[in-house]
Amino acid sequence: VAELVEVSRVLQLALHNSEVAPGIRLSMKLAVGAGAIDVVHVGGVFDRWEFVVSGLPLAQLGRANDAAEAGDIVIAEEVGHLLPRSYQVAPVAPGVLRFEHAPHAPRPPVHDISESLPDDAQTEQLLTFLPAAIRQRVAAGYASWLCELRPVSIVFMNLPGFGVETPLIQAQEAMRTL
Repeated sequence: VAELVEVSRVLQLALHNSEVAPGIRLSMKLAVGAGAIDVVHVGGVFDRWEFVVSGLPLAQLGRANDAAEAGDIVIAEEVGHLLPRSYQVAPVAPGVLRFEHAPHAPRPPVHDISESLPDDAQTEQLLTFLPAAIRQRVAAGYASWLCELRPVSIVFMNLPGFGVETPLIQAQEAMRTL
């Protein structure tokens, strides 16, 4: 957890309030939660797959994110006890702590990813998680623009009665419907 908080600190220092285009500044807030999650692959229609992620850490992140302001690193209270005592945190909302300071915090390790890039078969599998329009652009050789910093929309859906106990067949049917 301390390494996660340190990575968050490095990201904030490097990216928060940075100019991403003339007159446009990036605003960031980072939240840390921990615990068991469930990840299910659902879909398959038109060779398109999605991840469905559920678990208590997502509720922690939601609660922490609601309490955070731009530039903050917030930590779910459930995670706070996992930090070294030298890390300074302050309560900002029920169940949420704001990271303040870590004396002599180690820099997170830098990993060389060049040796772990996917091979062609793995790339084909990964492409099934992208919309068809993006896959067509990659296949046509227009992949270089994909690494640009762009506005993005992420949809978090609350499906009442739908959770970790939901049978896989029901999750699959929900994915097809969505």
